[in-house]
Amino acid sequence: LYKKQFGPRFGLAYSALKNTVVRSGYGIFWIPASMSEVTGDTRAPAWAINTPMVTTLDGGVTQYNGLDNPYPGGINSPSGSSLGLNTLLGQDAATNIRSTHTGYMQQWNFDIQQNVRREGVLEITYSGSAGVGLPAGWSTQTNQLPDKYLSMGTALNQSVANPFAKVVTSGPLSQPTVLASQLLRPWPQFTTLFGEGENVGHSTYHGLQAQYRQRVAGGMITVAYTWSKSIGNTETRSDFQELASSSLGSDGFEDIYNRALNRSTAIEDQPHRLVVSYTYELPFGPGKRMLTSRNLANHFVSGWEFNGIYTAQSGTPLPLYNVTNSTGNYTSVTDVYGTFNSNSFPDTNGQSPVLTGSRYARLNQWFNTADFSQPPIFTYGDTARTVTSVRGDHASNLDLGVFKNNTFGHEGRFNLQLRGEFFNVANHVRFGLPGLAYGNATFGVVSTAWNTPRQVQVAAKFIF
Repeated sequence: LYKKQFGPRFGLAYSALKNTVVRSGYGIFWIPASMSEVTGDTRAPAWAINTPMVTTLDGGVTQYNGLDNPYPGGINSPSGSSLGLNTLLGQDAATNIRSTHTGYMQQWNFDIQQNVRREGVLEITYSGSAGVGLPAGWSTQTNQLPDKYLSMGTALNQSVANPFAKVVTSGPLSQPTVLASQLLRPWPQFTTLFGEGENVGHSTYHGLQAQYRQRVAGGMITVAYTWSKSIGNTETRSDFQELASSSLGSDGFEDIYNRALNRSTAIEDQPHRLVVSYTYELPFGPGKRMLTSRNLANHFVSGWEFNGIYTAQSGTPLPLYNVTNSTGNYTSVTDVYGTFNSNSFPDTNGQSPVLTGSRYARLNQWFNTADFSQPPIFTYGDTARTVTSVRGDHASNLDLGVFKNNTFGHEGRFNLQLRGEFFNVANHVRFGLPGLAYGNATFGVVSTAWNTPRQVQVAAKFIF
């Protein structure tokens, strides 16, 4: 329980002129505890351990243990701290920092709304946010070799006598010798120590939004544009929640002693977004301006509704990473779910990663792969966590809808609505991200599509 969760919020609205309203607001919103990782089960076997129920020994043919006595051999008890400093000695383990607590988001905005012409509204908004103390570094090596030892070079790979061989019974630390680098780690008696979402993440967002809404007889037209930028050193609390690129090797910090190396444009950053939408009803039929009588001829031209939405937005940056971590500081880890994270980024060679040509012509090489290389051993790559000079494919999508309302009964009490909905009308493909792993043959190759082909959906809806 963190007792300092103070979350003030305030807002104001002021009618500056006859047709002008100014609004602003600010608030602090604490992240729910469910979004912060807590060590347990397989991540901390000394404090949480499962006792499986053996229900059968012959593949389900006959029952072995039943609910009347599910654990005849007793329940496994975790060792807890009974072993003292020898708990999980020589093994991987996960940790929670005692001072860790949920972080918070600061959000603010400033908005000017102006009536334009008749039934038109123009709105200009600046909105921003800052994430403080966000859970970060899901696949981070807490037991990282300090940077000051990297200058030792190949001496780190020399075998030396292992002082833990007599007390560790299994694993690499049970052998007579270990690498010299192992003994220089902060906790040399352990191998990998997972950092479990320590509250060291930070993010910022700034966006300028413009929107115009115009009411017309029987409908409305809306045009909205957003220009924004998002920066941070983390994305979400764990690898399986991020973009499709999340499990591809850069979920943890490249260097826990210099977390600024992970600060970059956010994976989900899409600086430009345009949305145009409309809805319109034909002015025919009962309650409308024309052909208001109920007869068979008017029935066919009344009750029609049309709507549509067009979306165009920038592509996302590319989170490139190395297949092989050659830094020699133990930051590459395999998390508890079996996902390998190299937590290492390639070097740039001074060339431009941008290639000319259509996106179709670049499917086998989306960007200039020759601009990237494996960093020298015992060094960090100079590529940012995300590359913005070349991005994934942009979005351009049009959805349309056609509705026919067929009212009948007393005063049109009943309505049989026929609906036709058309998604991705232009059948515009949005290609998926290219291969992001330097060292794989698929590096830079686009092999997937992000969106679905054109879809047509027809339905009937009875309203009463």
